[in-house]
Amino acid sequence: MGLDMYLEAKRHLPPYDAELAPVREAIGRTMGYTPPKEKPGNDATLMEITDVIVRVGYWRKCDPLHQWFVSNVLEGYDDSRAAYVSPEVLAEL
Repeated sequence: MGLDMYLEAKRHLPPYDAELAPVREAIGRTMGYTPPKEKPGNDATLMEITDVIVRVGYWRKCDPLHQWFVSNVLEGYDDSRAAYVSPEVLAEL
């Protein structure tokens, strides 16, 4: 049994936000994305970025920390499920 855990920050981005066009284009270039040729002008908005996830923490084989999350965040479940961790809970930790 591994005790690897990851803490990720996730931000939902509103759809079709014109201010995010440069972000979509930069991510598309990084991924090698090319809009379909059937779309007039190869419209880059075909790739709508809906969420950005950044890994902000990772730890392994730290049983006390693992058990703290199971007890205080995961309601006793220890089955690799994702869970929301509020800033208040992180401050408590």
